Amino acid sequence: SVGFTVGNKGYLTTGYPQFTVDLDDCWEYDPATDTWTQKADFEAALTALIARFRRDLDAPRVPFLIGQLGQFAGAGPWDEPARRVDLAHRNVAAQVPFAAFVPSDGLTSKPDNLHFDARSLRDFGKRYAAAFAELVKRSRAAAAGPGQSPKTSATPAPR
Repeated sequence: SVGFTVGNKGYLTTGYPQFTVDLDDCWEYDPATDTWTQKADFEAALTALIARFRRDLDAPRVPFLIGQLGQFAGAGPWDEPARRVDLAHRNVAAQVPFAAFVPSDGLTSKPDNLHFDARSLRDFGKRYAAAFAELVKRSRAAAAGPGQSPKTSATPAPR
């Protein structure tokens, strides 16, 4: 699962099939009322989350990278819940501007069949870096406007 906060609310999303948790769950915690609310549509919730991040940061073109779940041999089947999450991740990356899907094809796990091993983490990091660089390039081109060259900077911080 993945946990994060936005504003004054906490979120817990996805899960792990070994524990029979549906991987497209998304829950919102409101500490003011001490209540959890299930968000029905993971894809819509992720899209809304990206929009909130960008709005709260006042950065409409900040890159958002979505890493694919591990596809480890011996970790159990790439079952229907995992396929639904994978499809949602791919759809969001394809539909949300300045978002990218980073595939985990060919990466291997530690003996626990849950976490990426060191070599794969380095490779995954390189994939993230390449996707990030492409999103920064697109963001700068969009900021420059049609027919203009994007400005270059030593620090890629699109806003």
